[in-house]
Amino acid sequence: MGQVRPDYLIYDGDCGVCQLAVGWAERLDRPVTFSLLPWQSLAAEDFSRLGITPEDCTRAVQVVTSDGQIFSGAAAINRFLGRRRVGRIVIGLIESVPWLCRIEHRLYRLVADNRGAISARLGLDTCRVAPPAVQSHDTTASSDRME
Repeated sequence: MGQVRPDYLIYDGDCGVCQLAVGWAERLDRPVTFSLLPWQSLAAEDFSRLGITPEDCTRAVQVVTSDGQIFSGAAAINRFLGRRRVGRIVIGLIESVPWLCRIEHRLYRLVADNRGAISARLGLDTCRVAPPAVQSHDTTASSDRME
């Protein structure tokens, strides 16, 4: 029988806002249904296998489902939150009202584009994201995390 691939939530491990949100997501994800990984911990072959790039991850949080679907930004957060009954209700409401959906996506973009300043303002670690071409990737044991 083939090995079941988990769902992944890939986030910016250098961002204070992202780290704060992932801490909350870890508490919310009970029982555990997602592997929460900073994109900086992924090797090139992990990106290839998941169907995303480091550039995708510098722009927005990514969710890659066990069946290979990819969700980015607000849609990724919705996919994660939709695993809980309350989340499904709230996300269903947002997605059924076009102007609420647009507001949600704009708010996500506003926070994502300003996460360094927001992190600094909140006294969190600020984003130190290097351009993807020069970003080093920890290749040790990444295949263990990805299976």
